[in-house]
Amino acid sequence: MIKYISLLIVAVFLAQAFIAALAVYRVQLSNEKINYQQALQLYFKANMARYVLVAVCVLILSFILSDYMDLSLTREDLRAKGIEALNRVERIQLYFKSYAIGVGAFIEVLAVVLYKAGFKSIIDFGKSKGLTDQEAKTI
Repeated sequence: MIKYISLLIVAVFLAQAFIAALAVYRVQLSNEKINYQQALQLYFKANMARYVLVAVCVLILSFILSDYMDLSLTREDLRAKGIEALNRVERIQLYFKSYAIGVGAFIEVLAVVLYKAGFKSIIDFGKSKGLTDQEAKTI
């Protein structure tokens, strides 16, 4: 049980960190007056409340995970049953790491596209360093 919960927490964190780092890199790359480390710190600071909310949601999901999955089954047990014989929940459990990465990445992509507070803080910082409105670019 702890294995699945740990995998979920780590996978969502890694996927979100990857998508955020990629998005910040893209914004920073087109705004040369901002270095990557500063841009990353500004982005994470501006989005801290959202990351706390996602962390709480992942903990809630971890709490109710055992209601929908038999967490005592191992990957070998599921493979021995045969992929064709598995129901939807068992298939998710078989490929749990991939699904967890996918969920984390999906959450962060939605946040990057819909919630641009981190990018605004990066651009505002760039403007304080002399970046003009025409030079400031976001995704």
